[in-house]
Parts: sequence; structure tokens; C-alpha cells
Amino acid sequence: MNTHSAADGGVVYIGVDISAQLLDIHGLPRKKITRLANISAGHTKFIAALPQAAHVIIEASGGYEQGLWLSLLRAGKAVSSPPPDVCATLHAPA
Repeated sequence: MNTHSAADGGVVYIGVDISAQLLDIHGLPRKKITRLANISAGHTKFIAALPQAAHVIIEASGGYEQGLWLSLLRAGKAVSSPPPDVCATLHAPA
């Protein structure tokens, strides 16, 4: 995951791989948290841990991402989801 320091005014990109039960979080500064439950309380804790300049990249997971997506939008956070073929390329071995 390509990240830039929020301290120098750059955007911090945070990746989230989502399943029915879990949020696997990548790129959060100082690795405050790396895994949370994919429920409202987990979404709230994740949003509270985000840096001000965070842009969350969500890997679409058959609808399991919708709750987090809405929570991020309601909190005024930048969020996007690349097409599935891009995500597959990112996970492919080098």
C-alpha cells in the first residue's frame, strides 16, 4: 500500500479488505489497529483511528463493504473502491 505522511500535508491511503465478519486494515499509521469486526462498533472504532487526511480504499466483497462505506461517507471521509480486476492484480504474486 502506498502511503504518504499526513504530517507533511499528504493524503494517507488506508486499504481495507472486507469479509462478512472482519475488516482487515492495511496502512494505518503506527498500526493502531489491523483487524476489527465488520459491525457498526467496528466501523466506529476504525473511523476514530483514521488520520485527518485519510482516503480509504475498500476492496468490494459481495456487498459486505456497504455498511463501512456508508459509515465512512456519513463521517465525511474520502472512500473509493477499485474494480475487482484491479484488486486481483494487487493480490497477485510478483
